[in-house]
Amino acid sequence: MSFQIPGAWLEQALLTFIRVLAVFSTGPVFSYRGVAAPIKVGLALVLTYLVLAPGGQPVSPAPDGLTFLMAVGGEVIIGLLLGFASMLAFHALEMAGGIVGAEMGLSFPSSINPSLPDQGSMIQQFYFLFATLIFLAINGHYAFLLALRRTLDVVPPGSFVVSGLMSERLIRLSAAIFWSAVQIALPVLATLILTDIGLALISRVMPRIPVFILGMPLKVGVGLIAMALTWPLMLPVIRWVLDRAASNMLLVIR
Repeated sequence: MSFQIPGAWLEQALLTFIRVLAVFSTGPVFSYRGVAAPIKVGLALVLTYLVLAPGGQPVSPAPDGLTFLMAVGGEVIIGLLLGFASMLAFHALEMAGGIVGAEMGLSFPSSINPSLPDQGSMIQQFYFLFATLIFLAINGHYAFLLALRRTLDVVPPGSFVVSGLMSERLIRLSAAIFWSAVQIALPVLATLILTDIGLALISRVMPRIPVFILGMPLKVGVGLIAMALTWPLMLPVIRWVLDRAASNMLLVIR
């Protein structure tokens, strides 16, 4: 009994695997440094099999090796773009933490981010890790995987072409993270600005009080209290931002 795998199916499987692995390299949760590379490869293989196993006839094979290599490059590009688009929501939360941390005076001591290969303040890391927790709690990783599956229907493997409209949409999504970051950081930021105004008034009324020395720990304490009080109120906004992680993937390629 002989068992043969069609060459066209192998090409489609390889292109799908490359796209999924590229998305895992830049997308939320799966791109974190705590997820080992063998786990990413294994998950990409499993998802590729699940996607292609129940499918029908694959597309026709590439006519030559150069066309196939160009298709491989296209899958790498679209995978990285999709992962980047889905991470924009998390970058908005990280930016909001950077704004709050800078106003609290905690932007100077930066440390290694345990999730991403960069450095950031403690408040940035807190916002980012808390966003990841909310993302998992609302089953955002399921929506992320479903959106990844739908991208294979919208742009079949080997048919990706870079267009000006795609670049324009990606730029608009990147610009939108600034507004989202300001919305999330605004309650704590406003509280800290009012604290600065109060300290300035105290320094004018009582110049002998060392406002600079007392202001640093005071702003840290006020900022932490404001975060604890305002985060429950900001959860709907944060959830709305994180819900767009999956939809951003489809918005880029449509």
